[in-house]
Amino acid sequence: MKEFKPRYSLLPWGTAMRSLAFAAEHGAGKHGEHDYQGKTDPVEFIDKAVRHIDAFLAGRAIEPGTNKHHLAAATMDLLIALHVDLSHRTQDAKDN
Repeated sequence: MKEFKPRYSLLPWGTAMRSLAFAAEHGAGKHGEHDYQGKTDPVEFIDKAVRHIDAFLAGRAIEPGTNKHHLAAATMDLLIALHVDLSHRTQDAKDN
């Protein structure tokens, strides 16, 4: 069977990734670096993402006072939710 190799070249490098890095840095300053490590429930991050999406859909693309794009913040929250879920599932599989 052929080994799966992800094509990172398909990701939107440039301004989108810069916005994600900015959102991650803002979150690290607010909550601490890697504060999501050890979490087992991704729902809190999904809730945060939905609030950012709601703000964007209401016409507020940029979060006041932070200059952070709401879609970048939502994407980071969903990325962290995915990380938490996958990490938890991997740990559960190891434990069983």
